[in-house]
Amino acid sequence: MVPDTASLTAVALDGLEQAEAIDRADETAQRGSRSHKLLIVSVLRRTTGGDLFNSKLLFCDLAGVERPDKATKGASKPFGGKTPEERKAAMAKKGDAKREDPTAKAIIRVCDSLFDFRNGHIPYRDSKLTRLLKCALGGEGRGVFVGCVSSGAARFAETEAVLAFLHKVATGVFTKPTPFVLNAAAEVARREAQVVPLALSLKGLDAAAALALKASEVECTMESPPEMAELRDLIAQIEFLKADPMAALRAEQAP
Repeated sequence: MVPDTASLTAVALDGLEQAEAIDRADETAQRGSRSHKLLIVSVLRRTTGGDLFNSKLLFCDLAGVERPDKATKGASKPFGGKTPEERKAAMAKKGDAKREDPTAKAIIRVCDSLFDFRNGHIPYRDSKLTRLLKCALGGEGRGVFVGCVSSGAARFAETEAVLAFLHKVATGVFTKPTPFVLNAAAEVARREAQVVPLALSLKGLDAAAALALKASEVECTMESPPEMAELRDLIAQIEFLKADPMAALRAEQAP
């Protein structure tokens, strides 16, 4: 948790520097493989009325989409049922110059499927990165894609590949921005109404004692009934909804 944008920028740059150091130390990266970088920023804001706004920002460097003849060759085609070992052996036969990037191919397949939605299936599960980017590519957020192009003739193929990719994204990726707002007071009241009867039946506590319970005080074992775990989970959720998101940060900064 960081207090301001300056601290957030410092943390992000530090993470990117660590990723670059890992790439430099990795022999595979030195032979031409590309590294995709993803920074996820979660923003939790509580209003004076008690509402919680939960937002998420994803910054992603999609490396490889500009290399149609190498990393993304045949990106629109599925793997054809090959196992990871078979794909690795096939890549080794092609040599380092033709090394494939399955993540870049997965990203392009997702954008192809969004562009041509007739089959109704979007292969978000083809890679970890596409699963993480699902909310930005076809979910409830907004996506902004920035492509780097060149006017040089030597970079024509890469520029053409980037523009084709951006065209598919611009015309095929549709999201429905929807704010995620949680009324903390109402959610706490709803859960407290469930806690009181559970605490009465399981622990014999009255309403006041039930609402004063802490999740750490509810012991669950393998022999405990399912209702005991439900009671503990409800209390933990109430504690989270009542907690001040900045309390831990202020405690860390206290002298």
